[in-house]
Amino acid sequence: MFNKRKPTTDHWMDFSIGSSACHIAVSQKRKAVDVELYINDDKELFKSLFAYKDEIETSYEKSTIN
Repeated sequence: MFNKRKPTTDHWMDFSIGSSACHIAVSQKRKAVDVELYINDDKELFKSLFAYKDEIETSYEKSTIN
């Protein structure tokens, strides 16, 4: 799915997802892991994802492990 990477001392890692319009960033902070989707100046992509905001949040809430 993703290309192999050499280990680093960074607490974060970026992943390309097949488009220069956005990428995924994963970082570790203490006992938590953050996953973020960065959209690079693509307002139409943002609007299309925002249209599914409630559905995405509901899906996330169902899959979150505490």
